Order: sequence, then structure tokens, then C-alpha cells
Amino acid sequence: MEEGLKTADPHDCSAYTGWTGIALLYLQLYRVTKKQSHLQRSLDYVKRILRNLNGRRVTFLCGDAGPLAVGAVVYHMLKNETESKECVARLLQLQRTVVSMDAELPDELLYGRAGYLYALLYLNTEIASDTVPQSIIKEVIDAIIESGKNFSKEERKTERCPLLYQWHRKQYVGAAHGVAGIYYMLMQPIANVDQETLTELVKPSIDYVRHKKFRSGNYPSSLSNETDRLVHWCHGAPGVIHMLMQAYKFAEWCLEYGAHGCRIPDRPYSLFEGMAGAIHFLSDISVPETSRFPAFELGPQRREDKMEHDS
Repeated sequence: MEEGLKTADPHDCSAYTGWTGIALLYLQLYRVTKKQSHLQRSLDYVKRILRNLNGRRVTFLCGDAGPLAVGAVVYHMLKNETESKECVARLLQLQRTVVSMDAELPDELLYGRAGYLYALLYLNTEIASDTVPQSIIKEVIDAIIESGKNFSKEERKTERCPLLYQWHRKQYVGAAHGVAGIYYMLMQPIANVDQETLTELVKPSIDYVRHKKFRSGNYPSSLSNETDRLVHWCHGAPGVIHMLMQAYKFAEWCLEYGAHGCRIPDRPYSLFEGMAGAIHFLSDISVPETSRFPAFELGPQRREDKMEHDS
């Protein structure tokens, strides 16, 4: 992989297809092996990334929030709290743009508010539960909720789907650009979304999407699309599965599908499209009880932090 990365795009700092994804991989390998060399390698990538942020996007997967959040965690693990707090401070500076309703920012995971929310929750999971103040998290959540309510009202679906979202004028369903990723983030316990919102807004919206399932067990890429074709994390059941926890039909399909029709990914060594993702998966297999989808699922709150919080 390292040899292949020598030809990778030097300007791609994203977690999705770039250098932050590789830093995340080495952070994962450090967790599994406890080898300090892996943590140091993650730091090497973090330093490189933080020198090249472009400020164009605000999310964990495709924007500056990802490099800054990963940098904060790596520096924290290395006991360099000064640099860690600097990364957190820079991340929080993006919040004003995220909560502004005039910014024309979408709400989805890859490029929108849910992607920024993940970065905040990631810090509170990996460092300490008060790394990002709850008031800041609530403002982001409120912006996501308000946006969903407004669009649902525009589409006259308030009764059926109280929280509705669009990206590029399409009402996407999947985890990357659609409602599945947004609802999933809102349901995270560490987000502390109030019970009334979860019961009256999130739950009926999930029920609305749930009934869009195809007979095959897959889901449409968007609410208006009746084609049962896309079956991957961005669009289809593999992304929706995290929201619904119903994976059995897709697992059977994977076993029967084989490699026919597969193509070489555009970034064959990256975390989300290539070899780094395969290595991350294999490292998860070695410790399955702590496995999680990178840059999407949150791990358990750190035990010592939870004990301090409870006391």
C-alpha cells in the first residue's frame, strides 16, 4: 500500500479518498497492535495534511473537519495537548458556517452538516465527552432539524416524513448523501438529541423510508427512483443498514455476487475505495468486538472518561 501511495494525489487530504483516511488506518492499526510505530506513522500523515487544508468544505469525510479531528485525537494520544487543542479550536471555527441557514450548505454526510456533526461526536468519543461543548453540538443538531422540517413542509410531507432532506435537488436515501446517514447521526446517544425530537420527528421519518424497501431487501438511491440497482454504502442497503440493522439479505447477495462487473477504483489505495479499507477491515476481524465502520460509526465512550462523568 505504501508503495502504491507514492503515486496518489498529493493534494487529496480527505478521509474518503485521501491522506486523512490513511492516517485513520494507522490509528486503527495502533489500537489493534499497540505498536507505537503505527501511531507515529499516523502523526506523519497528520502533519502533512494540516499544512495543506484548503477550507473549501467542512465535513469529516471530505472537508477540513476530518483532518482537524483526526489530528486532535492523534496529538492527544501522544500527550501533546497544546497541538490537540489547537486542532479542536480550528475545527470549532467552522461551526458558524455550518449553522448558518444562509450558507446553502446541505445536511448530508459527505459534504453537509451531518458530516460536521460526526467530527464533533468523534472528538467527544475519542478524547473526552466535554471536548466539544454540548451547546455547540446542539446548535448543529438544531440546524439539521430545522432544515429537515422546512424542506418537508415545502414538499408537503410533514405528516408522513417530518424530516426530509435533499442533495442536488434529489431526495437521496443512502448513508453518504441521503437521509439514512443524517438520521443515523441524530440517533447517536452521545449527540443527546431530546426524546421528543427522536419520537415525533426522527422515528416517523425512518418509518417512511423503511417502507420504500424493494422486495429484494435493497433500498432506492433516492425516494423518486424505482430502480433496484445500486447496492453499496453510498446508495442502497449497505448504508441504510446502519439505520435499520437489517443486513441479512444484503449479506446473502454479497456471497452470491462474486467479482463480475466490478471495476478498479479510482483511488485504489484509499480508505473508502481501496487497499487501506481492506486492511482496516482485516484489522477489525482480529478484534471483532471493537470493530466499527471507519469515519461513520462511533466507538464506545472511553471508560475512564465515562467514570469521571458518572462520578
